Amino acid sequence: MGRHMVLTAIAKDRPGLVDALADVISAAGGNWLESSMARLGGEFAGIVSFEVPEDRAATLESAL
Repeated sequence: MGRHMVLTAIAKDRPGLVDALADVISAAGGNWLESSMARLGGEFAGIVSFEVPEDRAATLESAL
């Protein structure tokens, strides 16, 4: 069984930011379930719900 996790992110908006988040989640065997993203005052703001294998959750947390 996987662990359900929720990530919130605020960063300078730039091309490739969402791809970078997706790559880290995917590399840990994660499955992106749903997300909401916006550009607020020139900044990127996002929340992502995903599931990752239980034995890879700690490694993913460190990578993020």
